[in-house]
Amino acid sequence: MWSFFSRDPSKEFGYEILEQLTGTEEYMLWKLHKEKKKGSSEPVSVFILDAKTSGNDTQIVLAKAALKRFKILRHPNILTYIDSLETEKCLYLVTEYVEPLHFYLNSCATDYPKSKQQKELFIAWGLFQVLRALTFLNNDVNLQHNSICLGNILVNTAGEWKLGGFENATPSSQINSLPIKILPSFEKYDPPEKVDSSKLKFATKWFAANEMRKHVKMRERKSGWKLRGVAVLGNLFI
Repeated sequence: MWSFFSRDPSKEFGYEILEQLTGTEEYMLWKLHKEKKKGSSEPVSVFILDAKTSGNDTQIVLAKAALKRFKILRHPNILTYIDSLETEKCLYLVTEYVEPLHFYLNSCATDYPKSKQQKELFIAWGLFQVLRALTFLNNDVNLQHNSICLGNILVNTAGEWKLGGFENATPSSQINSLPIKILPSFEKYDPPEKVDSSKLKFATKWFAANEMRKHVKMRERKSGWKLRGVAVLGNLFI
């Protein structure tokens, strides 16, 4: 009887965790691993948050909230939920097999060189898919994503762009505040109005906040330019 209550639930998890995909720490609370279903060669991805080593209760709360959203959100351009497990030690989120957009673009540039026109068409099609996901969230679910970045846009084996990273998502009804970002790397993508309390209600409109982040990330990807603060945004839209 004692062994029943003391056993580790993760040992019975139906997935075999393989190597970790490094280089995602700047944009993810989770550690991203390649994985396959036990008894099968089917590839999947698993996002793992170690509750013991994170040392941050807020991270755990945000990760659990994101996990709940993945369970109920169904859209062709939102990361597909497969399974999950919560233990005292870790949170596990299993999804379709994906890799972060910046990893995918780098591998494509090496393995499948494309002409400039092909690259532009590919990026345009991907952005259209992300905008479809945002339109669904903003108009149908009344949810603001708040964390659009290369790390939270993922690509599956079919080359489809999927939106993930719902840790900072908030209801659109919360129009008087912007979420506090746990990862400092996200702060630089907030709209400039965030520092001006008199304009804050405009910054929290879904279009202003999400469009700002999307535009900045695409400019970073295209030119290699890195945003250092909101003071330099004046030249971004020229």
